[in-house]
Amino acid sequence: MLLSIIWTEKRRIFFLRSKLLWYLRSSCFRAPIYQKNIGREVEVKTATVSHTGVIKGVSNAVVTLEVTSRQPKPQGKGKITVTEEILLPIEEIKEAKIKIKNF
Repeated sequence: MLLSIIWTEKRRIFFLRSKLLWYLRSSCFRAPIYQKNIGREVEVKTATVSHTGVIKGVSNAVVTLEVTSRQPKPQGKGKITVTEEILLPIEEIKEAKIKIKNF
């Protein structure tokens, strides 16, 4: 009887621990971290690519990143500056670093 109670208690603790870890990894918990950095330049790495840009907005599941890049003109010589907005789901972000500039 005592072993049954101990086993049940261990299962309950494991279940609560796994729910807590899921909550900490979920987007609803991580969104405020990105919310306080709106307007700052960041480098964001996903599983496949890396983007450097300014955080423009954050919702519960998506971070809006404004990326500026130099691309060749469609015709002729030279390059033009292109600004595009990228929507990144928070679950896909593996690493995000804030870029600090010296003035």
